[in-house]
Amino acid sequence: MTPGPSRLAQALWLATKGTQWVAARCQDLLPGLLLLAAGEGRHRLGGTAPVLDVRAHRAALRALASLAPRHALR
Repeated sequence: MTPGPSRLAQALWLATKGTQWVAARCQDLLPGLLLLAAGEGRHRLGGTAPVLDVRAHRAALRALASLAPRHALR
């Protein structure tokens, strides 16, 4: 079994490629996260935050159901 990279190699990767990766993900994901936060803020201010909880619960149930083997649903 080959040993993993040294601490120095890990630090160099983080200082070069790692920071570039984080910066790229901030550009990719940040706008969507801000939109989600704004939507949640509107629901909280409007008193409809429980609606988001129900939607999230239903979405989670659908996702879990899609993972179940077909024969288990019968």
